[in-house]
Amino acid sequence: LFLVGRLLNEGTETASYTRVKIIGGDLESSMVSYLGDLNPNAPLLFNIPIEHVVPGNDRSWMDKSNASCYVVLNVTYMDSLRNRGSTILKAYVKMPAVESETRQSSQLIGLREILMIAVISIAVIVSAVYLARRMARAGETT
Repeated sequence: LFLVGRLLNEGTETASYTRVKIIGGDLESSMVSYLGDLNPNAPLLFNIPIEHVVPGNDRSWMDKSNASCYVVLNVTYMDSLRNRGSTILKAYVKMPAVESETRQSSQLIGLREILMIAVISIAVIVSAVYLARRMARAGETT
């Protein structure tokens, strides 16, 4: 599971050595996403692997169709004068329904395997009947 997003520099200078890290909320990760230079008005994609999801916080809400988690990101960078900067971003993110997707995909794999076994079995039976008839006809002619 990854936290994926886009970061937009709304300033007029390039933000150098840009890094994004999860520092709080319902998602936990010790990984840092290094983005490098973030040019002005050019969104840059980032992704951070999620190590743990903390369920049931008051800030998060879940129902059957949607799941949302609260996340706090720390974005660090250097400006053109080499001054360090940091911005804290707080937001809710939509979470995919992981359990239902894996359950459906495992069922599809099971059905696919059963279908392949059935097709192979039918092909073997048809081949055996064909060879038996051919051998029987060859035995009658000699």
